Amino acid sequence: MKKILLLTVMLTSPMVFTACGGEDESPVDDDTNPNEDMESQEALSTMNDMVNQMEELDYTMLDFDVYYADTEFEGKIKKDDNIIESEFYDPFNGEEERRGGAAFHALFPIVQDIQLDEEMTDEEAITISLEAFDIPDNFLRAQLQVIFNDGTERTFEVMEDESQVNHNNPNLDVAAMSMMNDMVNQMAELDYTMLDLDVYYADTEFEGKIKKDGNIIESEFYDSFNGQNERDSAAFVALFPIVEDLQLDAEMTDEEAIATSLEAFDIPDNYLKAKLQVIFNDGTEKNYEILQNEF
Repeated sequence: MKKILLLTVMLTSPMVFTACGGEDESPVDDDTNPNEDMESQEALSTMNDMVNQMEELDYTMLDFDVYYADTEFEGKIKKDDNIIESEFYDPFNGEEERRGGAAFHALFPIVQDIQLDEEMTDEEAITISLEAFDIPDNFLRAQLQVIFNDGTERTFEVMEDESQVNHNNPNLDVAAMSMMNDMVNQMAELDYTMLDLDVYYADTEFEGKIKKDGNIIESEFYDSFNGQNERDSAAFVALFPIVEDLQLDAEMTDEEAIATSLEAFDIPDNYLKAKLQVIFNDGTEKNYEILQNEF
């Protein structure tokens, strides 16, 4: 996003003006980087193309999260305020972490073919989505959030018996569940049971999320500015010391909470949109959001 400052300089001294001398005028400093400006315009054009493609779907959002004992899956595609939010992580089919346009283009053909409706049971919607993405059904928890084009919102969720997970590999199950329990205990040291910071730029995005939901820890950390791209326990380990030092309270304004978080994570403030969701230990839920429209 570029804010262009138009500086009008009034030159009144006759010493500055040369009537017919034929000499070049004094050069004027211009800090504008044409390559950077072109890159920003191209990024915004790509964003607009994705917004237009979303018109072909039956949904304005589909967010599918599946948690296993030792890994997780996420596929998310969403249109919000003419900004596309998308991420794709599928360790079962070799899909490394993708964000932004790369995630959108990988997800779009799959989401386009998923046939969901608001009358489905949780089990039906989850089963269809698992089959569409070709991922295992031996999960701890699967959650599918959908916003249909008519504005209807549905959350489909299925919890499985942890004792049945990875029953063919009990050693992996025990180790993974032990690590999960350690992270649950560490969460007791924080002032929050959830902190989720999402920041969207013209050409990239940031997410830092750490959440305790029952005895399951959800964590992901994607920060292209500082070279972070982690999931699961690795994301938790990287995020925990930053979140532990964050000084937030429920009385902060949106601007205060987001500025504090950007500073803590050391990421730029030239974003399109920033969202911060926090659940404090006393159950208070806060949603801080800033949309910068100068683009």
